[in-house]
Amino acid sequence: MPEGWSMAVPPRGQFAEMYIKNALGNASVSFTKETGSVRDIVRIMQGQFVDSMGGRSSAKTDDMTIAGFQVQIVDLDGTYLDPGAKGGTNEQIFYAMHAAIFDLGESRIVIKMNLNTRAFDSMIDETTQQ
Repeated sequence: MPEGWSMAVPPRGQFAEMYIKNALGNASVSFTKETGSVRDIVRIMQGQFVDSMGGRSSAKTDDMTIAGFQVQIVDLDGTYLDPGAKGGTNEQIFYAMHAAIFDLGESRIVIKMNLNTRAFDSMIDETTQQ
């Protein structure tokens, strides 16, 4: 785990969660196991964002191989519409999500975070050294 990060009790549906303290606000990194295709996962993520004009945000994606696995890096920004919010969408403006989707064949591991993308990239880079 990178320096300055701390573990948290993950909410239901996640197998791990970490928090990062940042002068601009705390960020969280969540780890989930998904059975949908990479394309479906990206589509779901896009549906959680609207752009500054109120339309659907477009994901910026990049493909790579890490430790022998196909990984798609996904970047989204705009207004986040929290699908788990009670009684509404819990809109968060000026929000960014940076994610890595590891394709393990029968399932996918999704690691995603908001804020501080440099710390996230550092963590992903460290996985190649192990």
